[in-house]
Amino acid sequence: MAMIRSAARFKHYWSAGDKQYIGCWEAVPKKMGTALGPVSYAARTPVPKDWILRGTGVHGPENGEVMKLVLWNRLKQRRPQRTGCDLAELQEFYRMEVAIVWWMFGLCFMMAPLNWWGKKYRMVHDHYPWAPKRHDGTKGVGPYCWFLE
Repeated sequence: MAMIRSAARFKHYWSAGDKQYIGCWEAVPKKMGTALGPVSYAARTPVPKDWILRGTGVHGPENGEVMKLVLWNRLKQRRPQRTGCDLAELQEFYRMEVAIVWWMFGLCFMMAPLNWWGKKYRMVHDHYPWAPKRHDGTKGVGPYCWFLE
């Protein structure tokens, strides 16, 4: 049992509770009274002059705000990250992506061959197959679409 617990200690996976990439900002929780919030050294009481500094003096257990924030981030990483994953919410989430895929499918497999065929037709007949032949004597193939004329 002790081996299982020690292995679980070293398990790490990237989630919203920890760094998303190297060098990024840590997630700061919403302010809950005076318990959590961004660490501010301006709001701290000054250190007495007769104290002897041990260590770097940057962060450590003596800074309670930093320790609370680190503990909150570590506990947040162990929480379940995905909430609201039922079928209706996932369908709503992927609705725009599915629409874009179908739109691109229509462009690639329906509009592109139609345009290619129309270009070949225009080279021979001097007008697009979906546009009338030019009877007014002007040069050129005419408009691409009838509503652009």
